Amino acid sequence: MGRDANGATGRLEPFFIVDDLEAPVVDDALAAHLRARRLGPRASIWIGDGRGRVRAATLAEVGRRTARIEACGEIVAQPRRTPEVSIASYAPSRERLAWMVAKLAELGIADLWLLRAPHDRRGGEPLSAHELGRLERIAREAAQQAEVPWVVRIHDVGTLDELPRDGVVVADPAGGGLVGRDVRCIVIGPESGRIDGLADVRRVRLPGGILRVETAAVVAGALLVALGGNIVDPACAGGYA
Repeated sequence: MGRDANGATGRLEPFFIVDDLEAPVVDDALAAHLRARRLGPRASIWIGDGRGRVRAATLAEVGRRTARIEACGEIVAQPRRTPEVSIASYAPSRERLAWMVAKLAELGIADLWLLRAPHDRRGGEPLSAHELGRLERIAREAAQQAEVPWVVRIHDVGTLDELPRDGVVVADPAGGGLVGRDVRCIVIGPESGRIDGLADVRRVRLPGGILRVETAAVVAGALLVALGGNIVDPACAGGYA
């Protein structure tokens, strides 16, 4: 990958996401991040496009209001650390949704499918273009902070019928089976607990008690990432002795 991604750790540090890896442009938000990191001229950095491609770069200039990045390494496709897994969830309140998106982005979740129904917290209302754009910016900043080269894709799909059905299970607070490596997407119900549809889809249980929507989504995401990334020892599947 040109120069090492920070030695044996494989980290992309410091890491920043830009729109164009060929001609990186520093917007106001990125300039603020650069200043917050207290990076000086000629500092070595990594840049990525949020779709898994990264390259080494140099911070050519940095001032109080402006900055300039010079790309200096080859563009390299960074493999995902885990298989692509996703969360489908009814939206909690506005601020809780923002928190949920940020945490799923930090985990490296591939897709977030936002569902809606008349009995959810938003009354079944779709996201506005402004709200969706805000969530995408939050996801981008969270991935950047966590050094994740892939930004979670956010889909305001609305109905369960629009979900991919391969490897889909439903988180059931009443209990269910175990989450295995065959699971690729976990559906999180609204705070009412009512999910219309997916009656024939397998139910699984999550740790903890009756979780908030955003908590359940992050717990489910962490389980999928841990299983897919071989972080969990299969020998411990039976629990503690």
